[in-house]
Amino acid sequence: MRAQSGWSLLDPDVLAWRIEARPDGNFLRNVVEFRRIIEPEAVRLAAERATDAEVAALEEVSRQIEEAIDDPEAHLEPDLRFHELILQACHNDLPLTW
Repeated sequence: MRAQSGWSLLDPDVLAWRIEARPDGNFLRNVVEFRRIIEPEAVRLAAERATDAEVAALEEVSRQIEEAIDDPEAHLEPDLRFHELILQACHNDLPLTW
């Protein structure tokens, strides 16, 4: 078994497993902190650089998030997809390799 320090903690499968295992407060705090650090700039870049197709994809996944807001399991996949789309819309290859 690989030590947690070797995990790709932002991998969607790893995130899903962590959520499924009822994460502790430290994990959730880390997620929120990471998002506060990265997302404002990512959203700014995406707003400047997103193609029409990327904007449409973000709108669609936003609708899916709203539809699943009361179901944490159904909410996870579109939420992760939303953040992935934001990073893609930045048109910077580095965040996509995390």
